[in-house]
Amino acid sequence: MKAFKQVNLVTCDADFHVYRNGLLVVNEDKIVYCGNEDATWEARADETVDCEGAWLMPGLVNCHTHSAMTTLRGIRDDSNLHEWLEDYIWPAESEFTPEVTTKAVKLALTEMLQTGTTTFNDMYNPNGVEIGQIHEVVERSKMRCYFSPTLFSSDMETTEETLARTRTIIEEILSYNDDRFKVMVAPHAPYSCSKDLLKGSLELARELQLKLHIHVAETQAENGIILERYGKRPLAFLKELGYLEHEGIFAHGVELNEREIEELTASKIHIAHNPISNLKLASGIAPVTDLIQAGVTVGLATGSVASNN
Repeated sequence: MKAFKQVNLVTCDADFHVYRNGLLVVNEDKIVYCGNEDATWEARADETVDCEGAWLMPGLVNCHTHSAMTTLRGIRDDSNLHEWLEDYIWPAESEFTPEVTTKAVKLALTEMLQTGTTTFNDMYNPNGVEIGQIHEVVERSKMRCYFSPTLFSSDMETTEETLARTRTIIEEILSYNDDRFKVMVAPHAPYSCSKDLLKGSLELARELQLKLHIHVAETQAENGIILERYGKRPLAFLKELGYLEHEGIFAHGVELNEREIEELTASKIHIAHNPISNLKLASGIAPVTDLIQAGVTVGLATGSVASNN
């Protein structure tokens, strides 16, 4: 066993206790003691590290990010989301190669670890991604992640082909049987996926017993697109498809009204809040206080460094 003494411990127990000059004891990969100084526990340790008043806390969780986009840092300022995506991000991503994406992910993980993040939920454009290389990078980092290929509708392939290709990638990720390298089903957004692709994504998630990860209610423009296309706001449209009955993460949730927040309270959906990304792209600010008070689980996220200065 290994003990860490003279360490200030920030816990995530029910009361978020803080132990000053406390003791942490680890046995292999498990914490066996966390609390005030305890001579008995310290004596049981094979090795003791004096932390000299340093602070120790659980790793942070990035609930929504695009790590391969690290290579696109600073690509564009002063654009709204849809201009930014269509004119800059997606054209750049179409040129990605496995070498580029692997190095970008490696850099992203390094920066996450330097700032205390140990778990991340990634949605990535599958173009130019070699899953074996990414798994090796994540494995070496000792981090935990969901690394999920994004589904888009396009003229390049049919809905059935998109779903089949995504299934193949997901099955490759599942074949590693690695608790630190998992996957969700990740349709990009209601505006970038056809109704059939959204239905197929939900069916795939149900079949494989996987969670969903999707951008929802990110901008006023998105609400307008979905209203014009389907006669409903994004949340109502996804509810009609059955998305609120399946566990998942809705990224952003900026444009949610009071009734929609109430519907989320009764759902299996969690919100990933991306404040800096939303500010950079002039999307607005999610109603986080209202969501939390209503009982919706809200986690912090970055949306990647490409939408962050």
